[in-house]
Amino acid sequence: TFWSNRQLKQLNSCLERLQKVDSAFRDHPEVYSPDFNRRIQEEVRDRIDADSRKVSQKIDKLASEGEDDFGKLQIAEGLLSLGSFHDEIALFKDHTEAVIGHLLTQCQDELGPKFIFRIGLLLGEGKVGKPDIGSTVNAESKRIGLAMLESFQHFRTNLTAIFNQQTSTQRDVDHVLGNIRTHNMAATTQVQTSVDPLRSGFQAYKAYNDELLTSWNAGYKQLEDVKVEVEKLAAEARPLSVHNWTSKFRQQLPKILAGIAAYFTITKSTAAAAADADILQRPHTVQILAILTLFGYNSPDTVLARQLVQIRTGEGKSMILGMSSLLFALLGFRVHCICYSKFLSERDHKLFRDMFKAFQVEPRVRYSTIRAFKGTKVAEKGDIQQLTTHLVEGGLPPASSCSQARHRLKIKRSEEILLVDEVDMFFGPDFYGDTYNLAALLHAQEVVEILRMIWRHRALHWQLLVSTVLASSAFQCLSRRFPGFDWLLKCEVRSMCQAVRAFNPNDHCFDKRSNTIGYKEFDSINFHLMHGYTTAFAYLYEAEQGRLQDPERVLQQKLRLLIYCGNFCYSSIDADCILGVSGTLEALGDEEWKIMRKYGIDRYSVMPSVYGEYNFSWKTQNGIHALLTVRSRDDQFVQITDQIKKLVVANRRAVIVVFETLELLRQYASSSYASQVQEKNLLTEDMPEDKKEFVIRKAATSRQVTLTTKAFGRGMDFMCHDDRLTKAGGTHLIATFFPLDRSEEKQIQGRIARQGKPGSYSMLLCEPDLQTTLGWQPAFASLLASTDELYQSLEAQRAKRLREQYKRIESKLEGAEKDEAMSQAYFDALLAGDAPKATQLLQEYYRHVYPFNMS
Repeated sequence: TFWSNRQLKQLNSCLERLQKVDSAFRDHPEVYSPDFNRRIQEEVRDRIDADSRKVSQKIDKLASEGEDDFGKLQIAEGLLSLGSFHDEIALFKDHTEAVIGHLLTQCQDELGPKFIFRIGLLLGEGKVGKPDIGSTVNAESKRIGLAMLESFQHFRTNLTAIFNQQTSTQRDVDHVLGNIRTHNMAATTQVQTSVDPLRSGFQAYKAYNDELLTSWNAGYKQLEDVKVEVEKLAAEARPLSVHNWTSKFRQQLPKILAGIAAYFTITKSTAAAAADADILQRPHTVQILAILTLFGYNSPDTVLARQLVQIRTGEGKSMILGMSSLLFALLGFRVHCICYSKFLSERDHKLFRDMFKAFQVEPRVRYSTIRAFKGTKVAEKGDIQQLTTHLVEGGLPPASSCSQARHRLKIKRSEEILLVDEVDMFFGPDFYGDTYNLAALLHAQEVVEILRMIWRHRALHWQLLVSTVLASSAFQCLSRRFPGFDWLLKCEVRSMCQAVRAFNPNDHCFDKRSNTIGYKEFDSINFHLMHGYTTAFAYLYEAEQGRLQDPERVLQQKLRLLIYCGNFCYSSIDADCILGVSGTLEALGDEEWKIMRKYGIDRYSVMPSVYGEYNFSWKTQNGIHALLTVRSRDDQFVQITDQIKKLVVANRRAVIVVFETLELLRQYASSSYASQVQEKNLLTEDMPEDKKEFVIRKAATSRQVTLTTKAFGRGMDFMCHDDRLTKAGGTHLIATFFPLDRSEEKQIQGRIARQGKPGSYSMLLCEPDLQTTLGWQPAFASLLASTDELYQSLEAQRAKRLREQYKRIESKLEGAEKDEAMSQAYFDALLAGDAPKATQLLQEYYRHVYPFNMS
């Protein structure tokens, strides 16, 4: 019935419930047969495939008989129908995506790219389906059509046309230059932006970019010709150093940049776009001026200054980072582009990956997370984990065997540029003051037996548990196997016993498909991360629960001795120049800027929006308080539900509710209050990537409610394609906690009112939380007359806590730097092949880092 009536939301809900039943009763076939769910899924798949065949036949017919408007409309309607399944039925997202992709490729092959573009126009303008009353378009069809344009590369020309139309008023260079603001944080003042050099640089860029694209469009130049010209210009600018930023290079910079942009435009363009310059995908004026600024084009300095640029969230940081990375690599520099999020880093790299390959600079360009960046820097010196294993096993190679690593360090290498995405994360408390910790993994059957023994006897008192293990035959055998390291083995046994006492099964995620344990890391789950022996006990726990496949084999692999061998400070940065982009530089406080000035960063520029006016609203309206504090968690949940009802039911808005933790989200989602909310989706770190994408795509849809955590308050693009939602005021975001720094608050606000669309925001805070995190007294609320006064009171407490936090971080950094000094001394002894000295230094390192377990 749901299928026949096209009630796809209800169909999706039923399929998801059946999946849960299937999962719950999988091990009880006598109660429930999985055949029932399988038959329903097969029927849905068969119906999707049947609809696909009908569209395919229409494409064949149109190709053989010639294109006509009716046939084109029929194909568009068929694709839109399949697009509805792709949009609404999460379980068949991948299948419908493959089906639609195949049909679009068939269209392209049989009817040509211009036909695809015309189909895209019908879908994107809502010209398919019955028009809404009093309108010439169908709003729901338009929403689904625009979502299809976003999802399929076949429509990239249509997307470019939409982007160019939306940003056309912001492309005038003088308008953009007049709205750039430059700040010198050393003097804490706004300074005059040197606009004349930027204007002349942009004019030179545009002239050469137009020349290259005109020649390509006319057939005078091929893509390879553009590449050769770019490489020639870059070669003429070399050699170049950040300490000798030559005037010769400055003259070449706009033309090199123009060539890179032209190459990008050509590779991203279709035959339909080639015929119309207005639908070519070209970098925006704001993005080019941002790159010129980062490269010091408007500065007379003979060195490349360390500086930052603010680009509003969702407005093209990926383009700036990619073009800058390629430009630096062509000039002979090594480039490391780092981000806190693996998901965002991989997304940004994908945009320019083919260009890095084409220009043969891939070995010079790396995109990675901050954690992986530090790992790479340590690995450049050598493999400290492998050398540690050799040391304990009694086979440390002599110095001559390690000479290759030492020789690598002595070779003069090209200068390195560090490009940082969202600098507030890199220099914030998540990394600054913390260390990247390494441990060697040593496999021995005795270790497997010891960890199993500890798990079996985990209820014992800690001291009794330690004594039991040390007296065991497995430990005695292990001690004889590694003579001279009895102190190390005893220390690790104590660590194991501590870990099992603190073990919490809710702290890890288990992925059945890969049979691996993972841990939350920002907006995703990292299945390569280990949390000491806690991870070993997580595998033993999953084996005990019967969820681990082939448990004996897996446990033999995962139960290993950890030999900690180094703590390396994230704050130790040896890049020749640091540049960065962020959406929240103006929200950074004095403490963050003090840290950045240590690295020579004291200047930043704020670029205007590519979309013009920012339609963000934070004010009390329509019965929704801009800022409200309540006395208890129950009161907060009541108010969340009340606000959702007012916004969704009465005003047809979309609502995103951001919780501080996954536990609080689940507490609300399972409450009786949340049961009153219809059409809600959860967006959590432990969801599969395809499910995350589905929820993110649906979030900015009329009457949709999305419950998520602060991990998704950065980087996520909740795109709005729904005209009904835009007319109603856009997406509303409810923050249920007060972030401990303003930049995080700004990032969360940046999830809405993106790309020129409207959006509103409110804070709904629980007073006990404010007491815990800020030391804020609830009695203050009754004394404050306005929302502004209440916010200022909270802001003052936040600033105080932030100062205290950074004092602790600086104190922690002193200890971290000592840890690194000891780690480096030990590392050097390993590389020198000096086993006695390395053993002594490893023991001193253990006494310093783990004094309790070494006592």
